[in-house]
Amino acid sequence: MTAAAAVRGGDSMHDTRSPWLHGRHSFSLSDRTGRTEIEGLTPGEEALWQSMIRIVKFLPRQLDSDLRRAANMTIAEYDALRRLSQAPDRQLRMGELAREVGLSASRTTRLVQTLQARGFVTKITSSTDARGSLARLTSSGSAKVTSAWPTYVESLRSRLFDHLEFSTIDQLARALAVVVGRYDSDELPPEGKSRAPREGTHQSVPMQPEP
Repeated sequence: MTAAAAVRGGDSMHDTRSPWLHGRHSFSLSDRTGRTEIEGLTPGEEALWQSMIRIVKFLPRQLDSDLRRAANMTIAEYDALRRLSQAPDRQLRMGELAREVGLSASRTTRLVQTLQARGFVTKITSSTDARGSLARLTSSGSAKVTSAWPTYVESLRSRLFDHLEFSTIDQLARALAVVVGRYDSDELPPEGKSRAPREGTHQSVPMQPEP
C-alpha cells in the first residue's frame, strides 16, 4: 500500500511534515481502494493518550514491586486472588478467570498452578461440565489477599489517586467506563465505526477483597 499524506487546503504531496506535530489537520491516505480523509488527534487527545500509555507502563510495575516487597506476591497473583474473592462461591471457570485478569489461557493455567502450589487456590472439576475446571479460593488464599490489600491500596493512592481531584476521578471513571463497556461487549463495531456501548456492559467492582 502506498500512502501519501496531504494537509487539507494546499498541495502537500511533497510536504514531509508529520501532521500530528502541527496541530489538528486532516490528511489523506491513498491506495488502490481510493482516498480516505483522516482527522488528526487534537493536542488534548494526544496528551491524554500519551499519559495513559505512560501510566499503563509505569503503574503496574510499581504495584508489582510494592506487592513483591511487602506481601511476597506479584500483581498478577494478587489480581487473580482478589477476583476469586469477589466471585460467587469464590470460584471461577478457568476461561472466566483468564478474561478477568486479562491473560491468555496458558498463562492463566501457569498462574493458577503457582497459586495452587502455595495453597492459595484449588482446582476442581466443574459439576456441570466434566471437561471444565474451576479455580477456587482457599481460606489461606483469602487471608493472603486480605493481608496484601492495604499495600495494594496505598500504592495506588500514593502513585495515582492522591494526585487527582475527586471530581476528576469521577469524570474519568464515567468516561473510561464507556470504553471498557465496548471492550466487554461480545460484539465490537466495525473498524473505524463508532457505536454507543450496550447498556449494562460495565459494572463497578469493589476494590477490597471479600473477607
